[in-house]
Amino acid sequence: MCLISHYISAQLLPPSISSVDAQLPHLFVFCAKTTFILVTMRSNSFIAAAAVVAQGVAGLGINCHGDVLCGIAYISGGRLSHLQDVFNKLDDNRKYDNGDDVACIELDSLNYNGKFTSTLCAYIQNSEGDVTGATLKSVFKELQTFGCAICGSVPLHYAKGDDDVNHGELTINLVEELPENCKVNEPCSA
Repeated sequence: MCLISHYISAQLLPPSISSVDAQLPHLFVFCAKTTFILVTMRSNSFIAAAAVVAQGVAGLGINCHGDVLCGIAYISGGRLSHLQDVFNKLDDNRKYDNGDDVACIELDSLNYNGKFTSTLCAYIQNSEGDVTGATLKSVFKELQTFGCAICGSVPLHYAKGDDDVNHGELTINLVEELPENCKVNEPCSA
């Protein structure tokens, strides 16, 4: 499963891959269990390439999908593992409901406009019941084991063999701003 990030100027690439043609836009495709694929776009084939890759990401279940800026945050050093310390602080017995924020961290990112701060949050979606902090710790670990680099979703009942995010999911994604009930690097309050 892959996340299509977007095309980007090669001038923004890390030095390890800056040898690509700096005049051409690039499409980053982040895939589970791999860092990323860099597709150099030489013409109007961007739309066609995006459509072909998008067909491979359809479907529900544990996945590494997220905001288009997840790729930029990853290239800037952001990692899913940066949330681990906050997840370790979750109260195993606390119950979380649909829509609840779980935890947030801030990441320093860089794009063509310069440095900016991204907010990476974990939250519950599509859940009809509550879920405990212990379960959230477990499914967070499943998302890491699956190989997601920074963003993604994991079904709340994944350990029971239910791989459908429509039955509830823990989502890790970039958000526009820190939710009111959250403090950076701490579990969010009820």
